[in-house]
Amino acid sequence: MTRVHSRETRIYIGAFDVSGRGVALEPVDARVLPEVSAFGSSGREYLGVGIREDKWTAEVIFDDADDTNGTDAALRDLRTSTARVVTLWPAGDTVARSGRGGGSNIGMVYTVASRVTEVVMGNIEMDFNGPSEEVTSVQTRHRTNITATQNTTSIDNNTLHAGSTTPTTNGGALYYNIFSESDSGSGWIIRLQTSTDDSAWATIASSSALLDSTAGRVGFTTQMERFTRGRFELVGTSGSLQGHISFHRGRAA
Repeated sequence: MTRVHSRETRIYIGAFDVSGRGVALEPVDARVLPEVSAFGSSGREYLGVGIREDKWTAEVIFDDADDTNGTDAALRDLRTSTARVVTLWPAGDTVARSGRGGGSNIGMVYTVASRVTEVVMGNIEMDFNGPSEEVTSVQTRHRTNITATQNTTSIDNNTLHAGSTTPTTNGGALYYNIFSESDSGSGWIIRLQTSTDDSAWATIASSSALLDSTAGRVGFTTQMERFTRGRFELVGTSGSLQGHISFHRGRAA
Protein backbone atom coordinates (compact mmCIF):
# COMPACT_ATOMS: atom_id res chain seq x y z
CA MET A 1 0.00 0.00 0.00
CA THR A 2 1.40 3.39 -0.96
CA ARG A 3 1.26 6.74 0.74
CA VAL A 4 -2.27 8.15 0.77
CA HIS A 5 -3.35 11.80 0.95
CA SER A 6 -7.08 12.09 1.55
CA ARG A 7 -9.58 14.24 3.41
CA GLU A 8 -11.51 10.98 3.92
CA THR A 9 -8.65 9.18 5.69
CA ARG A 10 -9.53 8.12 9.24
CA ILE A 11 -7.20 7.18 12.11
CA TYR A 12 -8.70 5.60 15.22
CA ILE A 13 -6.28 4.98 18.09
CA GLY A 14 -7.97 3.35 21.06
CA ALA A 15 -10.85 5.56 22.11
CA PHE A 16 -9.61 8.57 20.13
CA ASP A 17 -10.31 9.77 16.60
CA VAL A 18 -7.13 11.62 15.61
CA SER A 19 -7.96 11.97 11.92
CA GLY A 20 -7.67 15.75 11.75
CA ARG A 21 -8.70 17.91 8.80
CA GLY A 22 -6.21 16.62 6.26
CA VAL A 23 -4.20 13.42 6.45
CA ALA A 24 -1.27 11.72 4.78
CA LEU A 25 -1.05 8.07 5.82
CA GLU A 26 1.82 5.78 4.93
CA PRO A 27 2.66 2.16 5.86
CA VAL A 28 6.22 0.99 6.33
CA ASP A 29 6.74 -2.77 6.05
CA ALA A 30 9.55 -3.48 8.54
CA ARG A 31 11.15 -6.88 9.03
CA VAL A 32 13.45 -7.82 11.87
CA LEU A 33 15.91 -10.05 10.01
CA PRO A 34 19.62 -10.83 10.38
CA GLU A 35 21.29 -10.16 7.03
CA VAL A 36 23.56 -12.99 5.81
CA SER A 37 24.57 -11.64 2.40
CA ALA A 38 28.02 -12.80 1.32
CA PHE A 39 30.57 -10.46 -0.23
CA GLY A 40 29.88 -10.28 -3.95
CA SER A 41 26.26 -11.46 -3.69
CA SER A 42 23.96 -10.22 -6.43
CA GLY A 43 21.31 -9.27 -3.85
CA ARG A 44 20.67 -9.17 -0.13
CA GLU A 45 20.00 -12.43 1.69
CA TYR A 46 18.37 -12.81 5.10
CA LEU A 47 18.27 -15.55 7.70
CA GLY A 48 14.91 -17.34 7.69
CA VAL A 49 11.55 -15.70 7.25
CA GLY A 50 11.90 -13.38 10.22
CA ILE A 51 9.31 -11.39 12.13
CA ARG A 52 7.17 -8.84 10.39
CA GLU A 53 6.50 -5.74 12.46
CA ASP A 54 4.40 -3.07 10.76
CA LYS A 55 4.91 0.63 11.25
CA TRP A 56 2.54 3.36 10.09
CA THR A 57 3.15 7.09 9.94
CA ALA A 58 0.63 9.89 9.56
CA GLU A 59 0.68 13.64 9.05
CA VAL A 60 -2.40 15.46 10.35
CA ILE A 61 -3.73 19.01 10.56
CA PHE A 62 -5.97 20.05 13.46
CA ASP A 63 -8.13 22.99 14.36
CA ASP A 64 -6.52 24.21 17.58
CA ALA A 65 -9.01 26.95 18.42
CA ASP A 66 -9.75 25.45 21.87
CA ASP A 67 -6.10 25.11 22.85
CA THR A 68 -5.60 25.77 26.57
CA ASN A 69 -2.67 23.50 27.37
CA GLY A 70 0.06 24.24 24.87
CA THR A 71 0.69 23.67 21.20
CA ASP A 72 0.02 19.92 21.31
CA ALA A 73 -3.64 20.27 22.33
CA ALA A 74 -4.94 18.33 19.32
CA LEU A 75 -2.73 15.33 20.07
CA ARG A 76 -2.36 15.35 23.84
CA ASP A 77 -5.04 12.70 24.41
CA LEU A 78 -2.63 10.11 23.02
CA ARG A 79 -0.54 10.48 26.15
CA THR A 80 -3.36 9.15 28.32
CA SER A 81 -4.55 6.44 25.95
CA THR A 82 -4.07 2.97 27.41
CA ALA A 83 -6.00 1.08 24.72
CA ARG A 84 -3.68 -0.19 22.01
CA VAL A 85 -6.26 -1.17 19.39
CA VAL A 86 -5.76 0.83 16.21
CA THR A 87 -7.78 0.90 12.97
CA LEU A 88 -6.58 2.87 9.96
CA TRP A 89 -8.74 3.80 6.97
CA PRO A 90 -6.68 5.30 4.12
CA ALA A 91 -9.70 5.81 1.85
CA GLY A 92 -12.32 6.43 4.53
CA ASP A 93 -14.44 4.20 6.76
CA THR A 94 -17.67 3.90 4.78
CA VAL A 95 -19.46 0.55 4.87
CA ALA A 96 -17.51 -2.30 3.18
CA ARG A 97 -14.36 -0.14 2.83
CA SER A 98 -11.07 -1.90 3.62
CA GLY A 99 -8.50 -0.68 6.12
CA ARG A 100 -5.81 -2.02 8.43
CA GLY A 101 -6.12 -2.96 12.08
CA GLY A 102 -3.83 -3.97 14.89
CA GLY A 103 -4.68 -5.25 18.35
CA SER A 104 -1.13 -5.20 19.69
CA ASN A 105 0.15 -1.71 19.07
CA ILE A 106 3.32 -1.29 21.13
CA GLY A 107 4.17 2.35 20.68
CA MET A 108 2.81 5.71 19.61
CA VAL A 109 4.98 8.77 19.19
CA TYR A 110 3.76 12.16 18.06
CA THR A 111 5.39 15.50 17.37
CA VAL A 112 3.98 18.91 16.63
CA ALA A 113 5.67 20.03 13.44
CA SER A 114 4.35 23.60 13.29
CA ARG A 115 1.59 25.86 14.49
CA VAL A 116 -0.04 28.96 13.09
CA THR A 117 -3.15 30.71 14.34
CA GLU A 118 -5.68 28.03 15.34
CA VAL A 119 -3.98 25.31 13.28
CA VAL A 120 -1.62 22.56 14.44
CA MET A 121 0.23 20.20 12.11
CA GLY A 122 1.49 17.01 13.72
CA ASN A 123 3.16 13.69 12.91
CA ILE A 124 2.21 10.34 14.43
CA GLU A 125 4.24 7.12 14.36
CA MET A 126 2.57 3.81 15.25
CA ASP A 127 4.55 0.61 15.81
CA PHE A 128 2.90 -2.81 15.90
CA ASN A 129 4.09 -5.94 17.65
CA GLY A 130 3.60 -8.05 14.54
CA PRO A 131 1.73 -7.46 11.30
CA SER A 132 -1.37 -5.34 10.98
CA GLU A 133 -4.31 -7.11 9.34
CA GLU A 134 -6.96 -6.26 6.78
CA VAL A 135 -10.21 -5.07 8.32
CA THR A 136 -13.59 -4.22 6.78
CA SER A 137 -15.79 -1.40 8.01
CA VAL A 138 -19.39 -2.28 8.85
CA GLN A 139 -20.29 1.15 10.19
CA THR A 140 -19.18 4.64 9.23
CA ARG A 141 -18.18 6.39 12.42
CA HIS A 142 -21.16 7.81 14.32
CA ARG A 143 -20.74 11.56 14.82
CA THR A 144 -24.13 11.88 16.51
CA ASN A 145 -25.16 9.87 19.54
CA ILE A 146 -26.79 6.45 19.25
CA THR A 147 -29.42 6.30 22.00
CA ALA A 148 -30.92 2.84 21.42
CA THR A 149 -29.88 -0.61 20.21
CA GLN A 150 -28.95 -0.40 16.53
CA ASN A 151 -27.78 -2.83 13.85
CA THR A 152 -25.36 -1.76 11.13
CA THR A 153 -25.85 -2.29 7.42
CA SER A 154 -25.20 -5.92 6.47
CA ILE A 155 -22.32 -6.83 4.15
CA ASP A 156 -22.47 -9.56 1.52
CA ASN A 157 -19.08 -11.25 1.76
CA ASN A 158 -19.58 -12.93 -1.62
CA THR A 159 -19.65 -9.49 -3.23
CA LEU A 160 -16.94 -8.06 -1.02
CA HIS A 161 -14.55 -10.95 -1.70
CA ALA A 162 -15.16 -11.61 -5.39
CA GLY A 163 -14.94 -15.26 -6.38
CA SER A 164 -15.33 -16.53 -2.83
CA THR A 165 -18.79 -18.03 -2.33
CA THR A 166 -18.01 -20.29 0.62
CA PRO A 167 -18.00 -19.22 4.27
CA THR A 168 -14.62 -18.74 5.94
CA THR A 169 -13.84 -21.41 8.53
CA ASN A 170 -10.67 -19.70 9.74
CA GLY A 171 -12.41 -17.39 12.18
CA GLY A 172 -11.51 -13.73 12.44
CA ALA A 173 -11.84 -10.79 14.79
CA LEU A 174 -14.25 -8.05 15.83
CA TYR A 175 -12.76 -4.55 16.13
CA TYR A 176 -14.46 -1.65 17.88
CA ASN A 177 -13.43 1.92 18.69
CA ILE A 178 -15.81 3.71 21.07
CA PHE A 179 -15.19 7.46 21.27
CA SER A 180 -17.87 8.47 23.77
CA GLU A 181 -20.25 6.50 26.00
CA SER A 182 -22.85 7.05 28.69
CA ASP A 183 -25.44 4.71 30.19
CA SER A 184 -27.83 4.13 33.07
CA GLY A 185 -25.49 1.67 34.77
CA SER A 186 -25.44 -1.46 32.59
CA GLY A 187 -23.44 -0.22 29.60
CA TRP A 188 -23.33 -1.24 25.96
CA ILE A 189 -22.30 -4.48 24.21
CA ILE A 190 -20.72 -4.47 20.74
CA ARG A 191 -21.49 -7.56 18.67
CA LEU A 192 -20.43 -9.02 15.33
CA GLN A 193 -23.12 -11.18 13.74
CA THR A 194 -23.29 -13.50 10.73
CA SER A 195 -26.10 -14.93 8.61
CA THR A 196 -26.63 -17.31 5.71
CA ASP A 197 -29.68 -15.46 4.37
CA ASP A 198 -29.43 -11.83 5.61
CA SER A 199 -32.42 -12.53 7.87
CA ALA A 200 -31.62 -14.86 10.78
CA TRP A 201 -28.54 -13.64 12.66
CA ALA A 202 -26.12 -15.35 15.05
CA THR A 203 -23.51 -13.58 17.20
CA ILE A 204 -19.93 -14.75 16.61
CA ALA A 205 -18.04 -12.17 18.73
CA SER A 206 -18.99 -9.76 21.51
CA SER A 207 -17.38 -7.24 23.78
CA SER A 208 -17.95 -7.24 27.51
CA ALA A 209 -20.36 -4.61 28.81
CA LEU A 210 -18.74 -1.25 28.03
CA LEU A 211 -19.10 1.45 30.66
CA ASP A 212 -16.72 4.02 29.17
CA SER A 213 -15.08 5.06 25.90
CA THR A 214 -12.65 2.31 24.95
CA ALA A 215 -11.48 0.03 22.12
CA GLY A 216 -10.99 -3.69 21.63
CA ARG A 217 -10.23 -6.65 19.41
CA VAL A 218 -12.14 -9.90 20.05
CA GLY A 219 -10.98 -12.96 18.14
CA PHE A 220 -13.37 -15.77 17.16
CA THR A 221 -13.06 -19.24 15.60
CA THR A 222 -16.73 -19.62 14.65
CA GLN A 223 -17.48 -19.92 10.95
CA MET A 224 -18.38 -16.63 9.27
CA GLU A 225 -21.26 -17.06 6.85
CA ARG A 226 -22.12 -15.10 3.71
CA PHE A 227 -23.50 -11.98 5.45
CA THR A 228 -21.94 -9.96 8.28
CA ARG A 229 -23.17 -7.03 10.35
CA GLY A 230 -22.36 -5.20 13.58
CA ARG A 231 -24.65 -4.39 16.48
CA PHE A 232 -24.58 -1.63 19.12
CA GLU A 233 -26.66 -3.10 21.96
CA LEU A 234 -27.87 -0.94 24.86
CA VAL A 235 -28.09 -3.10 27.97
CA GLY A 236 -29.73 -0.64 30.37
CA THR A 237 -32.72 1.63 30.06
CA SER A 238 -30.95 4.66 28.60
CA GLY A 239 -27.59 5.73 27.22
CA SER A 240 -25.69 7.23 24.31
CA LEU A 241 -22.68 6.18 22.29
CA GLN A 242 -20.48 7.21 19.36
CA GLY A 243 -18.28 4.56 17.80
CA HIS A 244 -17.09 2.46 14.90
CA ILE A 245 -17.18 -1.31 14.19
CA SER A 246 -15.08 -3.35 11.77
CA PHE A 247 -14.00 -6.96 11.35
CA HIS A 248 -11.15 -9.13 10.12
CA ARG A 249 -11.64 -12.45 8.31
CA GLY A 250 -9.24 -15.33 8.73
CA ARG A 251 -7.14 -14.98 11.91
CA ALA A 252 -8.60 -15.31 15.40
CA ALA A 253 -5.43 -15.05 17.51
